[in-house]
Amino acid sequence: MIGSPEVNKIIRKILSPVLRGNGFDKVKTRNNWADRDPCIWVLNIRAVKPHSFPSVSVSVWLGIYYKFISPDIPGRLLVDTDKDGKLIPKEWMCHIRNHLVLAELDQSKYTKSLRSSAEANRNDIWWIEPDGSNLEDVIHDIKIAFFNSRNSVV
Repeated sequence: MIGSPEVNKIIRKILSPVLRGNGFDKVKTRNNWADRDPCIWVLNIRAVKPHSFPSVSVSVWLGIYYKFISPDIPGRLLVDTDKDGKLIPKEWMCHIRNHLVLAELDQSKYTKSLRSSAEANRNDIWWIEPDGSNLEDVIHDIKIAFFNSRNSVV
């Protein structure tokens, strides 16, 4: 069974160069930031909690954090900064949030076995085989989904 190190290696090989080429100046495999004044784009790849899905399956979340909205709101968590003082918000701290959906990859062979129709109809989870045999296809599809979402925002 593959784990996070193998998944991260393929993310760095396939997706990280694309993110850098599209303005993401801080690329950290699972958490990535693009400083696009007056906002920061955040792309987060997270493991899906093992309910019905294989344990190494992932979902991808996007966020836009507006720098001009004051963080000085009582009870609000402060955003971390990097060594240069640049803001690096967590995806869940973003003012606008959404998730990527499958672009071209047909994963119906996995979802048809699910008992819950709500789970079976989800298109925001990329199933990764326990042996990693479809891992490159999954990361390529995430790359395409990123381009699709980027083109709908810009």
